[in-house]
Amino acid sequence: MIDLLLRVGTIITVDPDRRVLKDGAVAVDKGRIEAVGPAGDVSAEFAARRTIDAPHGVLLPGLVDAHSHAGHSLVRTMADDLDGWMDACERLYLHGATPEFWYAEARLTAAERLRFGTTTAMSMFGGAGDTVRADDPDHARAHFAGVEDVGLRTVLAVGPGVPPFPKRTTRFDRSGDGVEVESGLYDQLATVDELAGETRSPRSILATTFPTLDRREAQAAGVADAVEALLRLIRDRRLLLVQDGHTKDTVLGSAELGLLSERTLLSHATDLLPGSIDVLAESGTSIAHNPSAIFSQFGRCPVPELMEAGVTVGLGSDATAPDRSTDMFRHMFQLTRYHRADRNDPALFPPGTAIEMATIDAARALGLEDSIGSIEIGKEADRRRGGPARRWCADPARCSGRVGSGACRAAARLWARRARTATGSAGNVGRYAIPRGHVGPQREQDRRRAVAPRRPCVIVSWTGDRSQALAAASGFARYTTPPWRAIAVVQPMRAQSDHQLQMSPVVPEPRLIIRLIAKIIGMHTA
Repeated sequence: MIDLLLRVGTIITVDPDRRVLKDGAVAVDKGRIEAVGPAGDVSAEFAARRTIDAPHGVLLPGLVDAHSHAGHSLVRTMADDLDGWMDACERLYLHGATPEFWYAEARLTAAERLRFGTTTAMSMFGGAGDTVRADDPDHARAHFAGVEDVGLRTVLAVGPGVPPFPKRTTRFDRSGDGVEVESGLYDQLATVDELAGETRSPRSILATTFPTLDRREAQAAGVADAVEALLRLIRDRRLLLVQDGHTKDTVLGSAELGLLSERTLLSHATDLLPGSIDVLAESGTSIAHNPSAIFSQFGRCPVPELMEAGVTVGLGSDATAPDRSTDMFRHMFQLTRYHRADRNDPALFPPGTAIEMATIDAARALGLEDSIGSIEIGKEADRRRGGPARRWCADPARCSGRVGSGACRAAARLWARRARTATGSAGNVGRYAIPRGHVGPQREQDRRRAVAPRRPCVIVSWTGDRSQALAAASGFARYTTPPWRAIAVVQPMRAQSDHQLQMSPVVPEPRLIIRLIAKIIGMHTA
């Protein structure tokens, strides 16, 4: 007797034959797919402990996000320009974050991914370049624990910064005092090696990274030695190498450093110089395309040309900040518009191709195509198992272990104070982004919220532009549960900045957020 039998109206397998089955069934046992075929045949062959019937449903492989960033779900809307965003990432991830922050953020992001059907994601551990956190393995362990609690699969890229070294980060002791520490190249490589040698869930996969450099930067002192040491580690530990932010001649720079191979994944790859696509195809390097990213506004990723040359291109979200979500269907839609407009061809990227890029192609880019990415016999059947949340804490002596406990909330408040100090402001971080009981949902509050009637909310605009504020209100009302209705728009006497407050698709405790914002800026609602 097998564990599970799924009978579904339509099954989009994304297998080598790209079969779409009407009235199909999937047999699952011990987490693996045992059979895929017509519902009558599979039902006759297998008896199951549990059967799910969805005659009007559609079954897809678990979606795969080929490129994102850990940490971003708790720092949405921090900045909308590239320089400001990188500065915020450095201050927050290197000098404000604690293991508790990474744990809480990992759970929040995994929950949002689960909502949109994404079961696997590759995440840079922090921002790009020198904002990847690699000084202390406890930070990465916290991320792994948070994702494992939700039951998803994560590929986490942890690696050294760019020379010169040492790099400075801030660590916090039990009293909450921050101490600045320095880590050299071999300290950061030792962090990666230690993580690679640990036994974890097979759903927690370690990758590594190295900053993206152009051809001139690749010739700088110390770079060749750093790359040589990293490549030794990659060979010894059989790690995937991920690089973020490729553009123009950086692909050629990575090729000259010897970083390109079948186990290399590059993100963005915009405005590539002539010859770059040939280099990618010859080396077997894969690309993660992020059509919704800010980076895609500054240059074009030549996805059609890459695919025609035989380069694997997976679809990525580029994470949830500063202005996105983990909804891979949104990114599939953006993919079609992005390239159809460029080539003036409405037939480019039909739905089947977009789904492939978010499933089997993204899985192949991560080196996981034998396990996930399609509904085939022998592959893993990703499904969520319910159960009590496990508490991860860097300081178990001070933690009660209970979800939403006072110790957990104290840790959240402490991190919020550090983040505000690191950024020099009380922006949309920490106090607004971490809900009460941040390590798990408060079930009683969720129950009351689920049965609550429609109720009004207040939308705050930082621009003084009522039309923009109402647009934000409509987006906020569409994404929250239960539905909210905007009855007032509060505007400052004068614009505080040229940024408006953006409501993200997943907003914890909306009423608390609105009250806090209104109180802080000293306004009254109409």
